[in-house]
Amino acid sequence: MKLKIQFVLSKSSGCLPNISLISKGLRSIDYIKSCMRFVPAFEDVEDMILDWILIDHGLGNMSFDGDKLVGYPMPIIEFTLDEACFLENTEAKTHFLHGVWESAYAFVLPGVNDNDPYYFEDHNGYTKILE
Repeated sequence: MKLKIQFVLSKSSGCLPNISLISKGLRSIDYIKSCMRFVPAFEDVEDMILDWILIDHGLGNMSFDGDKLVGYPMPIIEFTLDEACFLENTEAKTHFLHGVWESAYAFVLPGVNDNDPYYFEDHNGYTKILE
């Protein structure tokens, strides 16, 4: 069984790294995006997952306004799931969604916040099933 989930990672409990601290030559949205990585948190439902693939990094809506980063990651993951888990439980999709929504995107700007990543997270439950 395949299931696509879009993560809406619009919140954080930290402060964005100060982009003005990096050289002007590195102040491009492509460089900033290269400093981000998806951090899966699937432990609660890993027994249901046969495979997963990041099909869209969800960074297309991110841009700059001066030296300020605007937007947030909205990655899409396609999961291949053990169908038997879903046949036994009619609430399995909701359970699965709750089991993965704590995933995040880490943003580490080299030389600025190397030891203190900024995490884009879903604090409001906007992560949703697409298919």
